Amino acid sequence: MKKYQSKQGVQLPARLGNVQFEKTKSRVLAHLGGWLIRLLWLSATIALLAVAGYGQYVATSAAPPPANTNGIEYHGGPIIANPHVYFIWYGNWNGNSAQWILPQFIQGLSGSTYFNTNSLYPDSTGARVSNNVIMSMQAFDNYSLGSQLTDQGVQSVVDQQLQNGSLLIDPSGVYFVLTSADVDVPGFCNQFCGYHSHTTLQGTDIKYAFVGNIDRCPNTCTLGNLGPGPNGNLGADAMANVIAHELNESVTDPDLNAWFHVDLRGENGDLCNFTFGPIFTTGNGASANITLAGRNFLIQRNWINLNGGYCGMIAKPAPPTPVYPYDGLLHVSSNFPVRWLDGLGGTLADPNHPVVYAIYYKYWPYGGVEPANYTLVTATQPCNPDAPGFCRTDVTGEPDGTFRWYLEADLDTSPPPHTTPSLVRTQSGVSTFTVGYQPINTIPPPLPPTPVYPYNGLQGVGSDFPVQSNDGLDPSRRNGQYPTTYAIYYKYWPFGGVEPSSYTLVVAAQPCNSRTPGICETYVTGEPNGNFRWFVIANMDVSLFTGVPNSILSTQSSVATFTVGQSVTYQGCYTDDPNRALPVQLASTNATVESCTQAGFNAGYRFVGLQWYGECWAGNSIGYALDSPSQCNTPCNANPSETCGGAWHNSIWTTGR
Repeated sequence: MKKYQSKQGVQLPARLGNVQFEKTKSRVLAHLGGWLIRLLWLSATIALLAVAGYGQYVATSAAPPPANTNGIEYHGGPIIANPHVYFIWYGNWNGNSAQWILPQFIQGLSGSTYFNTNSLYPDSTGARVSNNVIMSMQAFDNYSLGSQLTDQGVQSVVDQQLQNGSLLIDPSGVYFVLTSADVDVPGFCNQFCGYHSHTTLQGTDIKYAFVGNIDRCPNTCTLGNLGPGPNGNLGADAMANVIAHELNESVTDPDLNAWFHVDLRGENGDLCNFTFGPIFTTGNGASANITLAGRNFLIQRNWINLNGGYCGMIAKPAPPTPVYPYDGLLHVSSNFPVRWLDGLGGTLADPNHPVVYAIYYKYWPYGGVEPANYTLVTATQPCNPDAPGFCRTDVTGEPDGTFRWYLEADLDTSPPPHTTPSLVRTQSGVSTFTVGYQPINTIPPPLPPTPVYPYNGLQGVGSDFPVQSNDGLDPSRRNGQYPTTYAIYYKYWPFGGVEPSSYTLVVAAQPCNSRTPGICETYVTGEPNGNFRWFVIANMDVSLFTGVPNSILSTQSSVATFTVGQSVTYQGCYTDDPNRALPVQLASTNATVESCTQAGFNAGYRFVGLQWYGECWAGNSIGYALDSPSQCNTPCNANPSETCGGAWHNSIWTTGR
């Protein structure tokens, strides 16, 4: 048997004899003489029809699912893993708010717990429908084929938009033809409310669907329970339900050979046709069962392909995000509410498939050590909603200190009475908060704000240069809660001058001016040649945590010494003897001019002498007599292009001290 079109049927509530007519879809069952035969229920007065083995299946009661299935089976065809939705507004939609409501509906479906129910339908490769449906493009057709459309006409409307480039040719697209209320499509309103199918257009397998404006027939394509429509547009609100039905089926059975029930009870949308689950009343008195993108809608449930299968609005809770105490909150009182998002994605709790919550926490007192493990508070916390989508429980008598907490949401997908629970679990992120105020002696001070540039021992810095230091903060403190300023101190003395005894304060409260995370910077210009020493004090204000104004914790950096200008100069070749003109040996071998002068500078000496292939000697006076340059022609072993004095002769250099 060949399935051709899948249609959402109208509501036929009448009971005739022992047959209860329910909303269902027509399914094409055969080709006879090249003509497509659709056997449809035309009215509630027809009880049964049998034609040579062909007929539409109308369920009188739910038959038990086949063994080892979930009430729906995979037949080997493709799915649409990354669906894109296209709307073609056919007819007159001028001034109709459906043009805003329905695209926002598609946008709200993307990432929702409702649309994520389709991820339970994999293909033969294991690929699944992603929870990301894109509202791609829209086009308008002003009655190009008149005010009557057949199914062939619906295909032609799509084809025209592909031909003229108004819409992309997209094998992952589902093209919805949305007709205004004055457009007649044979069978619409008295036989079906919408359908989806596929055909080849522009050389591509194109998936398309028809949904008409249900203002044309509000008594047959709704249950009469929408009221004025949750968005104040009864036709558009009812269309949203049909679009949800056809989109769910289009992504899980796009070519009508993937997911459907073997005995023709239908696709995932058919199995839950016009069943809505728990319903709430909107502000305008309409009925709804889901909130998407800030709008309320009444849309049918989808078939949950788990544990024998059932109709539901979610198959996996969203992570139950902590709301209060939220991450980073300080000074919570000892008695407080614990609140979180319910993870139901804008739907109401389903008593047949409940969601409960496990709450975990850590606590450690101020100045104490964080424990390694979390403690389970409760494994089966009910929601206790205090606002739509929000759950609450209350705690009392909590001690001062630091807390971390998170939740798990557990959806029980097993059939009632849940004798063997089957849980689908999601976990929230962790929130950290404090109770009470923190004594200042339990708060770690900032780390030392180590000088980065000019660093210790640097020589020959230009007269204009950046002054950089570490900020002294670990990443957790770079959040604005630990305002920190920096006091910069320095000394200066010219080459050959005397070092001053005390430091000068440059600035007492320098902001960080971070150019790179963790590095603070300011800029100086016009500095004279000579010697400099500098250090930084980080002053961190922790008043936010202590509740006491001007609670400051300070840490001082190490000292960095550097020079500005050219200070390393060659003084000449000087004699030496065993008493040593430069008494301190800094290296016995492999010294170079650069390494020896740097070592002498770091050690605080004004002069160094290189001797005999790589010895490095240091002192604060040159000592013996100047000799001929020819006596200092021994190459340095580590750098033969440089000379390292000679036998009992020093090549003398200044260090910049």
